Amino acid sequence: VRNHGQTSGHSFGNSLLLASDGSFISMDLGDNYPRGINLVRFDSRSRRSFVPYGFKTRHGTSPTSPAGGTYPEYTEISTAETTYYKWSNDNYVYTELGHAGLVEVADGLLIFFSGEQPPLDSSLVGSTLNAARNAGFVKVGKDLSQRQVLSPGSAQTGGDYGFNGNW
Repeated sequence: VRNHGQTSGHSFGNSLLLASDGSFISMDLGDNYPRGINLVRFDSRSRRSFVPYGFKTRHGTSPTSPAGGTYPEYTEISTAETTYYKWSNDNYVYTELGHAGLVEVADGLLIFFSGEQPPLDSSLVGSTLNAARNAGFVKVGKDLSQRQVLSPGSAQTGGDYGFNGNW
């Protein structure tokens, strides 16, 4: 038995399958470290991971986090009503995994889920459900170290400040 460590800080949904090559592939809905749908392929020797879908977060509304760290204002998303800071501790994931949400096909892995749109708009946060959820699908390559999205469609780029204040 080999311990490859945790997959996500908190897991709010997961799937595990035995792949055609004898390795295991897990899909994990994590709220932090990493935040997103985290795919992990592992066997007795190695572990590779990839986050093909990330989602928004509610950033801190005070400069001091629960861990005692102090962080600067996040002016890019602050409003006249709410001042945000460059850290977050949001346990809401604004996403649900399909079941079975992870399917291996001959040329890749299919991931099925639902998520709020737009996925990275951190101004639409704070409740379990802030916007209608749409069905989502992403196809990725089998070699997770390549971090390759094979399905067509628009790509969202962005991110958030985590609990430790890192982007």
